[in-house]
Formats: sequence, structure tokens, C-alpha cells
Amino acid sequence: MNPLNTRSKADRVYRRLLARIRKGEYNFGEKLSSVAISKELGVSRQPVMAAIMLLQAEGLLHVTPQVGCNIVTPSAREILDFFELFAVSEGLLARFAATRGAADALSQLRAAEERLSAVPYVGKLSHTYGTYARRFHGVIHQMSGAPELRVRVESLWGLGDFYLNTAKSGVRAEDVQAEHDERRLIVDTIAKKHADEAEDSMRAHIRRKLYRIGPGRDLGELPSSDRDDPGK
Repeated sequence: MNPLNTRSKADRVYRRLLARIRKGEYNFGEKLSSVAISKELGVSRQPVMAAIMLLQAEGLLHVTPQVGCNIVTPSAREILDFFELFAVSEGLLARFAATRGAADALSQLRAAEERLSAVPYVGKLSHTYGTYARRFHGVIHQMSGAPELRVRVESLWGLGDFYLNTAKSGVRAEDVQAEHDERRLIVDTIAKKHADEAEDSMRAHIRRKLYRIGPGRDLGELPSSDRDDPGK
């Protein structure tokens, strides 16, 4: 078999599985069958196993030799720690955007916020909402003038989607409205070049995804001090 063709098939399988995992189409701990995936996608098991190993390296799958593979089941502590890292990282980019961002980029940021606010909420968040949310953060990342940090932070987006979507927590209309209000505050603080406020507002915004609409809403097994939300 052509090695290049094998890699191409593995990449296709990887992207298909990754998209499903991020969208929450599987449950935490759910077992995946390489045989079933091979049949469904019309490829041999070799590219499927190559894709599975890549997803294991990214922390999304757990592979047990001679047994099979499962979607990982993160602990509440792991989810909490991840979103704290995510919040701190996005907050730093917002700080940099406030201090380094060019004035002419503000119109792009306001337009991105307005497009996102205009997405209707119909009992759940649509794919369009997620697309526009990424664009909003992408403008801030561009304004930050920190390309290496930007790459590292954007690499966290997929894992964040996986945690939130797989938890299948209900999203309330008031949560969506609060997120819109938070984004407007972030835009205003960046426009005023208030770096501390921009960083704090972004951290609170990211933490909302954990504490308000994500798996962190109920972290009863953690000490109360670990459940305090500085963004409240």
C-alpha cells in the first residue's frame, strides 16, 4: 500500500473522529470499535488505528492493548484545572490586546461581537454560535501581537469543546445573555486599554463555561474553596 495514501486515510479518519468527539457525539467512557469505524468509513484498520493513536496522544482516547479504546472519562479535578488554565491563558491574550492592539482592529472586534450576539438562541447553542465565538476570540488573539502564545491557546479550544459538549449540560437563556454582556465588557475594556480589567473580564468569561453551563456546575466532591468562582 502507498504510504502516502495510508497517511491520507489516517488523517481523514482522525479528522472525522475528532469532530465527533468535540461535538459530544460520544459519552465519557464510551467504547469505540476500530472494526466498526473501518466498515463505516470504508478503510482498513491500519489508518483507523493510526488515527486512534493520535487521539490518544491528545488525551481524548484511552487505549488498552488487546482490549480496545474508550473515550476518556476526566475527573472533576482535571476539568477544573483545564478551565483554569484556559481562563488564565485567554485572559493574558486579552491583556495584550488591550495594551498592544491597533485602534483600527477595534471595529473588527465590535463587528465580531455583534454578529455573535445576533445568533438566535433556540433552546441550545447552534454550530453558528460556536463558529462566531471562535472568530471573536480570534480577533483578540490577533490584536495581542503574541503569535506563539496564540497558537498554544487555540490548541486548547478542542479539548474545551470536548469537555463541555460531552457533559451535555443544558444551556439556559440567561447564561447566553450573560455571555453576551461579558463579551461587550471585554470589548469596552480593550478599547479603553484597561489591561487589568480586560484580563479579569476574560478570565471570568471563560470560567462561566465551566461553572455556569459546563461540567463544573456540580463539583460536589471538590473542597468548597476549589469551587469559588472569582468571576462572580
